[in-house]
Amino acid sequence: MHLHSSGFSKGGRAPHEVFRPPCFLIINKSLKRDMNTVNHNIYSIGKRWQYRYEPALEDEYLLSDAYTGLQCAINQSIMQLLIQIEDGLSIEEIAIRNGIPEYDIFSIINRLNSSWEGLISPGATGNGVTYSRVNLQNSYNQFQLQYPKSVEIQITDRCNLACKHCIVSCDSSQKTRCIEPSSWIQCLQELDYNRVFNVTLTGGELLTYDGIEEVLSLLRQTKMHCNVLSNGMLVNDQIAELLSSPNIAASISMDGVTATSHDFLRGKGAFFHLEKGLEKLLRHGVRVGLSVTVHAKNHTEIEEIAAYAARTGCRAIAFILLDHSGRAALNPELHITSLERRNISKRIQELKDKYRGKIAIHHLDPMAGLSERCVDYSMDSIVSCTGAVSHVAISPNGDIYPCAFAFGMDSFCSGNITEMTVKKAWETTKWDMMRGKTHYRDLTTCPSCSFRKVCGNQSCRIRALLHSGDYYGVPSCACSRQ
Repeated sequence: MHLHSSGFSKGGRAPHEVFRPPCFLIINKSLKRDMNTVNHNIYSIGKRWQYRYEPALEDEYLLSDAYTGLQCAINQSIMQLLIQIEDGLSIEEIAIRNGIPEYDIFSIINRLNSSWEGLISPGATGNGVTYSRVNLQNSYNQFQLQYPKSVEIQITDRCNLACKHCIVSCDSSQKTRCIEPSSWIQCLQELDYNRVFNVTLTGGELLTYDGIEEVLSLLRQTKMHCNVLSNGMLVNDQIAELLSSPNIAASISMDGVTATSHDFLRGKGAFFHLEKGLEKLLRHGVRVGLSVTVHAKNHTEIEEIAAYAARTGCRAIAFILLDHSGRAALNPELHITSLERRNISKRIQELKDKYRGKIAIHHLDPMAGLSERCVDYSMDSIVSCTGAVSHVAISPNGDIYPCAFAFGMDSFCSGNITEMTVKKAWETTKWDMMRGKTHYRDLTTCPSCSFRKVCGNQSCRIRALLHSGDYYGVPSCACSRQ
């Protein structure tokens, strides 16, 4: 396979939140002045960028931006160039290997950098970090990826609060054994080496973990986009500085714009300390987003929360509709109905339109009562989600599961990071039923449900197991709340 100057995939959006860029045909004329002096230079892949080859995906060739977490579909020729650069070949060697002039290599690099800033830079990396070898000749017949693309780490289940809605019922008295920072660092180094794109670090409250500074220091050095979830109350200047790396985003919980509404869920004084923590984060230039749990007592404030984010300089808001699990199940006064969920979702869409280009506003409904997307599944359709296919979650004691909903279920635990690598755990047969072995016809109720074309939760079999005790049964969804 030879490089060619077109160099860009065509088409629209693809599965797995992948974006295809437009084609850039303008060659920077200033590049010509460098031609005579850098023909034999070594180039390197910028720290911001990581790539993967995954034959299991419709878009096999992926490029990830560690600063934003966004992923792009690229073509084989671009990936071949990235591999050769990462292998340390000079421009001259790349030109000879592919049978094209050096000038064309430079023009391709220029166009790629026009699309993805800093993708390919002059000079060797000099940091001594290596990554797993990408082999374009590799092909396999399996449903899951070669290695997870995203990982959630619950580093501790201890928390300085005991929120009424907490899905994992955390508080300051939790006794789960937390593993040493050295184990987490070794795990994160493995994830980075194997080209994981996204890591989510959460708790409990992760800032209660003894050794969090070491973990954050390591994350700053990786090519992974790291989303750190915190209630913001324990942030000091040292933590804020550690979180200021461009590949780290801090998602800070806020459930109201006043002490009355925010403290309702979290306890007296929470809002005061949250604002102190937010001030430190923003002063240190941290990429801050607000994470808002929308429930029956605060949904009237979502417009005010959006205005607060815009006023203070937050970059994003995630409105997450209440999941009736964990401690929230014991507080029915917080619950919102399916109709309320639809109305709230419409208001969130209006906020997206209002703040477009200013704040990135996201909307997540874990219970997915009624989806706007209509899908008519055939009986032969495969039922799956990202868990065990492209995603894993690791519990505070290091156990590895397909997702965080499975924490504590021995039948879904594939190993522990203190005893084996994530790669070894990924090869488990325990997750086979989640990897293309479950079909729509196997589900006991969903195929005959009146909501089946608009239910967004049918694919989540772990939630079905939690809700009904049956892997093939009904998840917590619209029909289960009638």
